[in-house]
Amino acid sequence: RTVYNGVDPSQFNPASKADSGSLVVVWLGRITPIKDLVTLLQAAAIVRATRPDVEFRLYGSASADDEEYYQQCLSIRSSLGIEDAVVFGGPVVSAEAAFNEGDLVVLSSISEGFPFSLLEALLCAKPVVATAVGGVPEAIEGCGIAVEPRNPQAMADGILALLNDPERRIALGKAARARASEQFTLQKCNVAYREMYHQLAKVSLDRSVDMR
Repeated sequence: RTVYNGVDPSQFNPASKADSGSLVVVWLGRITPIKDLVTLLQAAAIVRATRPDVEFRLYGSASADDEEYYQQCLSIRSSLGIEDAVVFGGPVVSAEAAFNEGDLVVLSSISEGFPFSLLEALLCAKPVVATAVGGVPEAIEGCGIAVEPRNPQAMADGILALLNDPERRIALGKAARARASEQFTLQKCNVAYREMYHQLAKVSLDRSVDMR
């Protein structure tokens, strides 16, 4: 039986995006190689060449061990000429507020389980373009686009598909909120675990009685 990770829906709600004159793509996570920000930066350059009105906001920090990787990302951003398009915003006080800055959320990891950040974004009614790794395709089914990992063109194509189609983007955002509210809440997760523990405890008790 699968028990999905759960997020408290009271902590993540949709909010109107401030009108900055730009379309905004948000990424939030740890700055570390497994998150593959290099592919995201390359995809951002492709998007920017077609849509100069798009801004990428990347939130999170690198540990001391990953500082070299972070510096590599800054160097790649500079070499791609997208320093005005990609902002490294550092750690955030509120993930909810960060997600609600965006028109869509992106995840570029080369490996994931069932990431909480993705569920938080869905609860904020954000459509997602994410790599098809781990449980990600299952999480965003019907409310996002799954793309091949380490493929900047595929990621850029997914981002542009949603940015260029506002009606689809809004519809997927509504579907994201509905799916997460139904499937991925902390309450639903807790109830599922409690039921399983009760079932296992009953089986254990019945077996101990039979052994007598």
